[in-house]
Amino acid sequence: MLYVIEEVDVASSDLPAYLQGLDELWRPRLADHGMELVSCWHTAPGIGLDVRVTTVCTVPDWGAWDAARQKAILDPASPAWWELRGRLIRWGHRRFATPAAFSPLK
Repeated sequence: MLYVIEEVDVASSDLPAYLQGLDELWRPRLADHGMELVSCWHTAPGIGLDVRVTTVCTVPDWGAWDAARQKAILDPASPAWWELRGRLIRWGHRRFATPAAFSPLK
């Protein structure tokens, strides 16, 4: 199992629009791309700082990740999400993780 962890920072005032886009434009396409969303959370808005949104998705392995990326690139619905995401995020980072042998999330 491979975990795809994405973190982005958005202005507190942009959080509702970002989460709506994530929920309506990105999340419904994940299964078609071969990924599963297992978690999404954000830091507290309204405290004078940017809000960090973290998503965690799973794919079986590196081959499945590559296939998911290719499907997303070819998906005609993807540009709407990319445009919104690109307009709202101030910073973004993606990393990959594999579970430790004792992890309950395997």
